[in-house]
Amino acid sequence: MGTAIPIEDIISNPKLQLAIKKLSKDEKKILALSIENYSTIEIAKKMKLSEKTIRNKKSIIRTKIKEMLGE
Repeated sequence: MGTAIPIEDIISNPKLQLAIKKLSKDEKKILALSIENYSTIEIAKKMKLSEKTIRNKKSIIRTKIKEMLGE
């Protein structure tokens, strides 16, 4: 797992804000639940999806955000 991004950095970083806005509705929900410290299993149950799907979507979220930040 990568290093967590402090919420203050999200609020003050326009590129990160734009990257998050471009996520799908489900991706935003997964990101929000992850920020709230829900586990992959908990997110999967809450969203009625498999753990594998959540892990895949988390990977996609990380990739999209890194691409938008130019990393």
